[in-house]
Amino acid sequence: MTSADCINVREWYDRPASPMPINLSCGNCKATRPFSVMPLACETCGWAYANRTTNTPAPTIPPISTRARVRRTAQDILRGVGIAVLSFAGIAALLGITYTLIDYVPQTREIPVYFKAYQWIPGAFEDCYSTVEQKDEVSMLVCGDSNEEHEMNVEFYGDLKPDRNKTWKCQRGQTSITCKLQ
Repeated sequence: MTSADCINVREWYDRPASPMPINLSCGNCKATRPFSVMPLACETCGWAYANRTTNTPAPTIPPISTRARVRRTAQDILRGVGIAVLSFAGIAALLGITYTLIDYVPQTREIPVYFKAYQWIPGAFEDCYSTVEQKDEVSMLVCGDSNEEHEMNVEFYGDLKPDRNKTWKCQRGQTSITCKLQ
């Protein structure tokens, strides 16, 4: 192979474009016809293929009517209200679940418990009461009719807010008490 057989790449790219036809769908003939190169025109009927490289104006978009604009705005408002309502419902459900779980999550406090030690043996159950006071949570527990005070760890299952007098079902351990709200 000689150098004369090789094509010079620069010469090949710099050569004038050949008027090779392209097969396209003709808008006038309604068939696939050969089109000559730039400007694209049907070689059979002469129909010109308009595209964005020519000076053909872009199609016009009809303006949106006031009624459609109001409808779209109303839909956007309703969508926003729907999202707000769903968000509120989700937060309310989450708070409801949290409030419900308070009954299942133990809260341990060291408070005075009034009971007679010789009458309430470890492992036994007793009904106890907490009364409303001016504090943020239960501050004492009365089990039975005794003035004998014992400072003990009490594990509560239930709401500790002193919003009302509460009855607790309590089981005494050796050094602690476990109480469930009734």
